[in-house]
Amino acid sequence: MNDNEAADFDAVYRGESPIENMTSPPWDIGEPQPAMTALVRAGRVHGPVLDAGCGTGDTSLYLAECGFTVTGVDGSPTAIAAARDKAHHRAQSGGSGPGSAEFVTSDVTTFEVASPRFATVLDSTLYHSLAVSAREPYFAAIHQACVPGASLHILCFSTRAPFPPDQPGPNLLSEDELRGAFGRHWVLDELTPATITSHLPGGAPAGVRDELETDEQGRVLLPAWRASAHRND
Repeated sequence: MNDNEAADFDAVYRGESPIENMTSPPWDIGEPQPAMTALVRAGRVHGPVLDAGCGTGDTSLYLAECGFTVTGVDGSPTAIAAARDKAHHRAQSGGSGPGSAEFVTSDVTTFEVASPRFATVLDSTLYHSLAVSAREPYFAAIHQACVPGASLHILCFSTRAPFPPDQPGPNLLSEDELRGAFGRHWVLDELTPATITSHLPGGAPAGVRDELETDEQGRVLLPAWRASAHRND
């Protein structure tokens, strides 16, 4: 994906991916990314939480089960509808937890709130999906939505992720590029190697799975970064 491209993620969530044999979003694994749940367990997430690029809501609903007040924002109406359905079914079954989650269809780069209210932003695989020209508006939008001292945690693909260069895909990030990305709105505190758990699309080149680590469910673990920052006040 280049600076002028805007992937149609709603089409992907509708099962209409431009990538051959991809019938569902490979990043939609039915649970939060382990790198995000590790932050919660470590006590590094404080509410209220903005789940930026929430997809079908698994991270938001997990946070609600942990007692957080969460707003999940995504530009895909199909994904937001699925997230609301999940929330409804969990509430009906009594498994919604002590917190709360609401879901909003919005471009995160233009998302606005009446007054700053979020103490943490979790970005689980959104940032690498933005066009390069959208990065500064993204950082500015989430900055204005957050209270002083707020934290931001980004999980994104590194340049080591084996994406075919001839197919649509994320904007892979080098260490230097990510270190220099936060600009005037956020201060980077920590940048560590991580992995993104993903299903492997049916059209992936032969042998790719053999070159990657997998989890106990056979899902691939793709090279990534986890960046943690705080609001520049």
